[in-house]
Amino acid sequence: MGPTYRHYWKSQFVRDVGPGLQATILEHGARTPGESLILVEPIHGVAHRLPESHASFGSRAALANVSALGVWSDPADDPAAMGWARDTTAALEPFSLRGGGYLNYAPEDESARRVEQAFGAEAFARLQAVKRRVDPDNRFRFNANIPPA
Repeated sequence: MGPTYRHYWKSQFVRDVGPGLQATILEHGARTPGESLILVEPIHGVAHRLPESHASFGSRAALANVSALGVWSDPADDPAAMGWARDTTAALEPFSLRGGGYLNYAPEDESARRVEQAFGAEAFARLQAVKRRVDPDNRFRFNANIPPA
């Protein structure tokens, strides 16, 4: 039987895919722990043609989502692998559209600020209003938590 993998993923929607971003990806990609990797997902097509108000998926103006996917097998490596993903995401911040990433990849410790930045202020406010109505006790608070307003 093969190893059991542990995961910690964090990302940034980026507005720029130029030489600075490329150098940052290469620098941090050279130091990936375990089976970790950096994933670059271009955003194109309908995502750029529809206004952000048409769905909760924010950051439609981003050119790509860049994710530090920490993947490893030994629990003793948790601090190093999670630290690498956090450091890589922080290094990507200067290229970020507005400070958030793709929330399906968000770790449980994702900050409320980054969740709001990923959705955008307007969509986040609408989602908080829904949350206040259907989940006022915030029972559904894991991953991308949207606290009731």
